[in-house]
Amino acid sequence: MGTTPAPPGEAVALLTGQTGEPTAIQVLSDRRGSRAWKLQGPKRAVALKANNPDGDNARDKAAEMAQEDDHLRRLTAADALSPDYRVSAGTWDGGRWLAVNWIDGAPLWRALALARGPEGDRASVRPWLAGIARTWTEHLALMYAAGWAHADVQPTNTLVTHDGHAAVIDYALGCGPGDGRRVPYRGALTHTTAPELATQVLDTPPTPTSRHNPPATSGAWAPPCSGAGPDSAPSPTTTTSTGRRSWPPSPRAPPPRCATSGRGPSPRSRTPSPRAWHPTPQPGPPRRS
Repeated sequence: MGTTPAPPGEAVALLTGQTGEPTAIQVLSDRRGSRAWKLQGPKRAVALKANNPDGDNARDKAAEMAQEDDHLRRLTAADALSPDYRVSAGTWDGGRWLAVNWIDGAPLWRALALARGPEGDRASVRPWLAGIARTWTEHLALMYAAGWAHADVQPTNTLVTHDGHAAVIDYALGCGPGDGRRVPYRGALTHTTAPELATQVLDTPPTPTSRHNPPATSGAWAPPCSGAGPDSAPSPTTTTSTGRRSWPPSPRAPPPRCATSGRGPSPRSRTPSPRAWHPTPQPGPPRRS
């Protein structure tokens, strides 16, 4: 059996100032050249990600980590992301690391287990499902309004909290204004794309935009609800629970209609700053009677 990878010491030392002395460090994932841990301290918990220095693509993963950090900074500046989502980032002997706020949420597949059961179509379940879908699209709408596309919408990048809110995580492959060269490519591909089709997509000049996310969101929503699909049950080891439960608050105006327009609203028509909004509590999954 292999040894459990330890998080970068430089990152843990720096984050201790915010978490307190770590009381528990849990490995969340170790795959495809990157690793993730949960650091629990007396003050708070954070999710820490770093590249695997021994991986064949260590340099690319370090660059991808830096790219996600850049995206988080820019999305925060554009009011498309909570200002306290990003915790810290930096370099270490093996490459780069990134820390974000921890969220106690369940991956979308596990959260929607009730919907796949015999009672999934009960009237009492529908408002709960609608609340998850609404808060999920509100996250993405904030990005659309700022001219961004998440570009990696899938069940493993969506968490559901106990109060029925959806949280979007993993922004490394996002596409926004003024992007330069993409690392490792422009956005993500669905897991079931044939290799020859994937090559054609990657060789095509257009970059993913907000109009590409609604179909991806629908495709990511359908398998966890129905239990059908070739990629319907993602491995729990691929999920990193990151984010903040209270984000995003419910806007006072409806989200931009990116699915029909193909782009977000102009800056003049943007909804008010998220910092002025307040969250709307949502009920948890209904209990069986």
